[in-house]
Amino acid sequence: MRVSHRTARLTYQLAFGAPVFSLSRDATAVLNTFHETFAARFPIPPKDLEAFGGNAMSDIRTRIRLFNGQVNLELFVDRFFATFENIVDPKTFGIVEECLELADQALRKIVPDTLRRNADYRRSTWFTNSEGLKAVGNLIDSHLNPRLLGQPIGLGLHHTSSVVVTRYENTEERWKAVATIEKSEIPEAQLYFDLTVAFEEGGLYNSIKQRADHVAIVLPELLSRFGVTIA
Repeated sequence: MRVSHRTARLTYQLAFGAPVFSLSRDATAVLNTFHETFAARFPIPPKDLEAFGGNAMSDIRTRIRLFNGQVNLELFVDRFFATFENIVDPKTFGIVEECLELADQALRKIVPDTLRRNADYRRSTWFTNSEGLKAVGNLIDSHLNPRLLGQPIGLGLHHTSSVVVTRYENTEERWKAVATIEKSEIPEAQLYFDLTVAFEEGGLYNSIKQRADHVAIVLPELLSRFGVTIA
């Protein structure tokens, strides 16, 4: 089955090995570092530089917004979290990578490398398909256990799942992947594919760029195992 990109959402989370409590009192310095790092390429107006306090350490964070809120970069005392919304043009992934690389540069000035730990890179993509939603349903059903479909499980319920979740692990390179494929719930697309790649500390892929490049390779490879290719 051949599909075309419709839209996507990307998140990246980098967990720290220990909380960086100093971030709770240095919000201005953190925002200044991000501003200086991004300014030459993506100017950030002061209104899009935000600091949040709270009684609990988990509530304290700084946030940088880009492209009218389509991109949010948040730094907590125990993790960095980036969200990229509504990626309609696949070429935009180049900008996503550039933003992540700049964020990485800023983080290296703020958080010691020794405190960086596991990272999760999640890419949720909606695809269009000329064959229609029914063809997508047939493709997904072909990867389900046919003995389960329609079987009663109690409470008057029958098994009607049209979601396939698969898990993979590369112990040598120290990364894992979870892939979910199902019918799209938005009318503009027919197929939804969600991929999360978890990179472990000390693995082969350590920089944000290495991880982004690797996910770009893993996604079409895993899709092909379902008989799906991207136009």
